[in-house]
Formats: sequence, C-alpha cells, structure tokens
Amino acid sequence: MVSRGWRTAYFTGSTARLMADCKVARPTMFPGVPRIYTKLYDAIMSGVAEKGKVTQMLFNHALRSKIKKMAKAEKKGVLCQEMFGRGDMWDKIVFKSVRETLGGEVMQMWCGSAYLDPKIALSMKALFGVLLFQGYGMTESSSAGAITRYDDSKQEDIGHLLSVVEGRVCSLPDHGYDACPTDGSLPKGELRLKGPVVLTEYHNNPEATAAAFDEDGYYRTGDCVQMKPDGEIRIIGRASRIIKLQQGEFINLEAVEDSLSRIPIVSQVFVTADRKEAFPVAVVIPDPAVLRSRASAMGISETDIPTLCADERVVTLVRDTIAKQGREMGLFGFQVPREVALETVSWETENNFLTATFKKRRATFDATYESTVATLYAKAHAAE
Repeated sequence: MVSRGWRTAYFTGSTARLMADCKVARPTMFPGVPRIYTKLYDAIMSGVAEKGKVTQMLFNHALRSKIKKMAKAEKKGVLCQEMFGRGDMWDKIVFKSVRETLGGEVMQMWCGSAYLDPKIALSMKALFGVLLFQGYGMTESSSAGAITRYDDSKQEDIGHLLSVVEGRVCSLPDHGYDACPTDGSLPKGELRLKGPVVLTEYHNNPEATAAAFDEDGYYRTGDCVQMKPDGEIRIIGRASRIIKLQQGEFINLEAVEDSLSRIPIVSQVFVTADRKEAFPVAVVIPDPAVLRSRASAMGISETDIPTLCADERVVTLVRDTIAKQGREMGLFGFQVPREVALETVSWETENNFLTATFKKRRATFDATYESTVATLYAKAHAAE
C-alpha cells in the first residue's frame, strides 16, 4: 500500500480513543481484529439503547431491513459495492451518523486474527455501507492463507485458500475431529499448509522445525477447521484450546469465550478447564455500568467497582447471569462455567495479557490465575 502512495494512519494506542482517531484520519480502508469490531458494535448499540423507543424501533427495523436486502442481493448475484453504497434509504436517514464514528469515508473493512461473530460482521456491513473481508494467515505463511469473497452475505467462514498456498485437513482423534467422515458430516481437523509463501524451517532450531511439519512437508498450523464441499473453510478453534472433559465431552474454550463476551454484563472473560473436571470455570471483568445498574436493582448501593467485585452477592449475580444467558445462546450445560471470579483490571497489551493483535497470551493467563482456578474448582465442589 505504501508503494502505491497510500497514506497509512495508526491509532494512538488505546481502543477507547479509536473512534476519535478515526474522525481525524478519515480512513477509507479499516483493518481490525474481532475485539475492535465487537467494541464498535457494542458502542453503537449502547448509544441506540439510550435513545427513545421510537428511535430504537426505527434503528432496529432499518438494520434488519438492510441485512435482508443484502441476503436477497446475494441470491440474485448483484451484491457489490453499489449494494452497500450510500444510496439506500436507510443509509441516508438512519446510518449516516453511524458512518461518521469512523470518519465517514470507510468503504472496506478487513478482519483477521480470530473468529468474528457473523451477527457483528453483517451489522458492520449494513451500518457502514461497506464491503467486509475476513481473512486467515499467519507469520509462518507470510500472512497468506484464505480470504472471503466480497459477496459473502453470511460471514460465517474465512473463505477459500489463496492460490499461493496448498492446504489439507488432517484428523485429530484426540479432539474428536475426523477429516474423512463416513456419516455424511463435514470434514474437521487441523489445517496444514504448504507452498512458496510458507516457511521451510525455523532458523537454527531443528527441533522446532521437525515438530512443525508433517511427513509430507505441510506446516501444522494448530488451527482446527471445518471444510465445506465448495472448499470454504470455517475456523473452529486452536487445537490447544479444545479440551476433553472428564465425562468425555469436548469443549472449545475460545468458542465459549466468544459466546459469553456477548453478554452485556461481561466486558472480558477468560474460560479455562481442567481435564480431570466435568465443567469449566471463568474469570470475568464485568462491564462497570451494567454491574452498577444490576447491583442497584438488587438493593446494593455501593458503586465502587473493586468493592462490588469483592461482594459475594455480586459474584453470584454475574455467575447466574452468565449461566442463564449462556444457555439461551445455545451453550450446553457442560460448556457453562460453574463458578466465576471477578477481576477489576482490564487485560491489555500494556500488562502483557494481550498480543499486539489483541489475542490472549494464554500462558500469561494460565500462570496468573492458576491459584484462582484451583479455588474456583474447590468452591464448585463444596457446593455440590
């Protein structure tokens, strides 16, 4: 992009200032990770919730109508930039102010690094009148891997493999994934890559190189995927984050986190499980505004967040809210955290809990909350 004369803007380092930065930079192409799009969506919807009932009804109707129109356009084969342009009635009446939150000039959004909720992806396309591409890649493949089509109105997958990589899906029996199922289900397993853009070795590290490649020279990505008949790929999760529980059920910890993070009272969540146990536990950073509101409704007048998080009544409130809404989202009982602990300091890149692309540093979480997790399991068993 730089070689073609494009200007590149960087945000000032805090997600809280992201929208203010965009109003200054006025980008036309907006790349981000799922956490950024989730925060943006939540900010927009929270703003709508503060409006009057008529405004809320109009906004929600406009959003539903735009998404339906997008789906119809895809079926007709006419889904294009014009479809997402600024000519739609709802764009002019309702969504113009939404577009201004990112400077008003965004025409394309790009997302990578993790799973993006299809509801949020479709909402971004409708609200901002943009094309949204989701991609997959890694450092070891020179960031190349797969990308969605511009006319994908479902936004459930990461698209097809690029021509510069060759891929295969390999069974993972220990995770319950079969790459060659005989029951008519879709192939599932670890995605492995090979090609001119994929690394051939780790410098001066033969042990790591040997472990990273299979016998045919394919790089083991560690990502579990589902392959559709047309070659589209859906990321299921990291192999290292799929745990087989005591009773034999498999739990995808990242998928559970993605679901629970959509609950209004949850700002951030870390879900973990011991293979010797039958259920997961979680550490939750609650949303301050929602927590205060819910606590007040219970008759708790305290407003200091650390004090609230230390109150066992509030802990129980968060745990029960997660259990109830988690099941409403479709989680099975064994996927819902049995106990939770509340944290007050957000997990950021600055305190080494997140990477530069806002992925969790799992080793940091595991080490930091090792004793907390043990306490939560003891608490859960004591209540049985």
